[in-house]
Amino acid sequence: MGNKTFTNPNETHQVGPPGKTKTYISPDGWTRYGFKVLGKYQDGNAWLHPFKDPGNWYRAFHGTGRAQAVDFGNDKQSFEKQYAPVDAVASIFENGFRPARITVHGDGVYCSPNPKFPENGYVATVELDTQEGKKKFKCMLQVAVNPDAVRFTKDKDIWVAPNPEDIRPIFLELESIEYTIGNCHLHIKDLPWPSTLTHLSIIFDYDGYFDRIQRSLVHLSSLNSLEIYQKEKGTLLPNGQLWENLIHSSLPLLKIFKFYFQFEYSSQLSNQIEQVISWFSTPFYVLKNKWFIRCDIPDRYHGRAILYSLPFSFQIYTTFQGSIIKTILTLLDDDNNDFYTNIFSNVKKL
Repeated sequence: MGNKTFTNPNETHQVGPPGKTKTYISPDGWTRYGFKVLGKYQDGNAWLHPFKDPGNWYRAFHGTGRAQAVDFGNDKQSFEKQYAPVDAVASIFENGFRPARITVHGDGVYCSPNPKFPENGYVATVELDTQEGKKKFKCMLQVAVNPDAVRFTKDKDIWVAPNPEDIRPIFLELESIEYTIGNCHLHIKDLPWPSTLTHLSIIFDYDGYFDRIQRSLVHLSSLNSLEIYQKEKGTLLPNGQLWENLIHSSLPLLKIFKFYFQFEYSSQLSNQIEQVISWFSTPFYVLKNKWFIRCDIPDRYHGRAILYSLPFSFQIYTTFQGSIIKTILTLLDDDNNDFYTNIFSNVKKL
């Protein structure tokens, strides 16, 4: 079945037998990758193909974020918890579903017609080592459920298939990638992302990566959310004009842009800070997208500053012990108390 990135939050379809169809809600912000399931089952393909055939089964979603060793049929087998969600996807495709361990709504396999519901504790992020470095993936399954066998519960977001044979995996849904670049990857010339990617987070420590990072984004026209986090102090000034030009030319769907840059500046050239602020103060940032920034400049660490998007979106913030920090913001609405109160709500480590 075809791969596809979903970018319309209002896309719905009616699927199932005439007279008892159910609403299929497309998983906005996710990219699907199809399994080879046509011809796999003895009852033909009408349960899935062509789309909207009267014989189509209902569409739903299933998270594997709570997978345990017992879910693979052998609770004594070698088990690595951090990879369990991905291993569970492979196991389900090869061997089919197993009944749920926790059966609040009765025995069977649980799923949801609401693609957002599995994210409430049933979808996990997995970090994998790849040839290009560490990447983080968040995934869930899109499934087909037999209309004649599914049990609807009092909770509209929970369906149960009493018989595992009445629920089938059809797509793997990929929501985001987090990529960490270290000094060991200096030799990498290109960063090949899936062209259908919608969410991307890049963590790096050397600002010499800027060119290749920006170059790697020019083909991601479906990108909806981008996070850039610089772990170490760099020598290049954060250039908001370059990012603005890139977004204008290559990222038409980008709605969320979060960043954190540590950089050196010349204490003899006060206009350098002014230049950085001006790059991120254009109508494109402040008026069109409402992407506000804050720049922290400590008095005891001359020549060093931190620039980041608001509200602060990352878990680690660098502090300057014993310093009085001069702060510059592009957000001037002091009446927005909720915004100011929650600026650092995500920080877990200083």
